[in-house]
Amino acid sequence: MKTTVTLEGKEYNYDEIPEGLREKYKGFLEEVEMHKVELEKSNPHSSFSYKVVANIILFVVIGLAGLSFFSNVSTIISIKGLWLAIYLSTLTLVLVVIFFPYITKQAKFPFSGSMLKKIGGVTVGSLGMAVLCAFAIFSGAPTLFHHLNKANGELIVTVSDKQDGYRKGKCNPRLIIKEFSWFLSDHICLDNDAYNQINIKRKITIKGFVSPYGVESRELSWK
Repeated sequence: MKTTVTLEGKEYNYDEIPEGLREKYKGFLEEVEMHKVELEKSNPHSSFSYKVVANIILFVVIGLAGLSFFSNVSTIISIKGLWLAIYLSTLTLVLVVIFFPYITKQAKFPFSGSMLKKIGGVTVGSLGMAVLCAFAIFSGAPTLFHHLNKANGELIVTVSDKQDGYRKGKCNPRLIIKEFSWFLSDHICLDNDAYNQINIKRKITIKGFVSPYGVESRELSWK
């Protein structure tokens, strides 16, 4: 709720009063601030509802992002079109939820110091949320939908690369699969004998749990 104050014959929004007038009418403005706090306390429902909705949204995003780290599902969605639109919408919603109290002056800005530091803080925070939402939408959400729709089946995929060097968080040796969409689960683990038999651009068949969103590999075959 915005508060307007009339000073020296001119009306100002409370949060936009010039510093010179703030100093001159410091005592009066402190009383106005106390009155604002009392009004907010007397009508806490809107603030409470906002916090509940904000916490639910953030909980869902963080939960989906976490799911992408604790699943053996390789996603097969297209990271463009509908999924890109969902990602951008989710990111926008999360940023609005986070920064809304500061935009509306309902909370103090968390980054103190110069304007450059504040811009830097907002930029870093926004980039962090962009990464979190990417994990949630491009990996976590398809993984969840996969578990809800999976069935025994098989999927024919194409080997786009072979890698036998060490990379943190990935097995060795491994086949990089063209159809796998998320960079942390874009590969298949296998033993050295099978690795040596399969060439790049080779078609292989994955048997396991399959859905329109992903696959859980249990067995490989090739001709």
